[in-house]
This record gives sequence, structure tokens and C-alpha cells, in this order.
Amino acid sequence: MLAVMMVSMLSLGIASCGGDDDDDDDSSSSSYGIVGTWSGVNNYNEKLDLTINKGGDGSYIITDEYYKEVVENGKITYTFDEDTHSEGTIIFIYHDKYYKTKETSTYYFEIEGKEMSIYDGNYHLWDLTKK
Repeated sequence: MLAVMMVSMLSLGIASCGGDDDDDDDSSSSSYGIVGTWSGVNNYNEKLDLTINKGGDGSYIITDEYYKEVVENGKITYTFDEDTHSEGTIIFIYHDKYYKTKETSTYYFEIEGKEMSIYDGNYHLWDLTKK
């Protein structure tokens, strides 16, 4: 009888040691819905390619679509509003090589499905689509 109880307890312990599959669920109500590659062109013919990682950081490239040249590129950090699951702030970090300074710009974003809008205060800057 003791052997049966020990085997039962061991089986229960092994079954509960499975991996946590929730960490990779991008559809969960967490900041992971923002993770990925986003792209869009604004009214000034500037294309923004935004890569957002799970850890609260990422990178960006702004390209002038007319001249086909990179205007700006750098790193980003973001915070995600866990209450609404659809908005937050994003900080663009740019190192100006000419002036040898570090510039930052803080923007507000909203996400609805695979669409993201980025605002500077009340001014609408970009509509991006998740790739």
C-alpha cells in the first residue's frame, strides 16, 4: 500500500513539473501583443520600421521614401498600460553623430488588433501595421 501511495505521489509531482506555455502566448492580455515588426508611412513620406522585443526595448529606422535614404535610426524603449492592454508610451533614442548628443523623443501609442497609431501629444504621426 505504501508503494502504491509513493508511486501516485511521484506521478503527480512529475505531471506538475511541465513547462509554462503562457510565456509564449502573444494573444494573452499582456504587453506581448505589441511584440513584433511594425511598418507604416506618414504624411511626410517617411517610413517607420519598428521592431519591438518582449523585454521592453527594440529598434527603429525612419526612411525618406522619396530619396530612399535613412533619415534616422536608433533604439526604443516602451511601457505598456496593463489595464487597457492597448496603449502605452514609446521612447525613441537617437545618437546624433554630428552634434555628438543623445536625443530622446517620447510618444504615445494605441493598438487595435494589428494596427498601431503613434501620437506626439494630440498630433497623429504614424499608422503602422504589424507584419
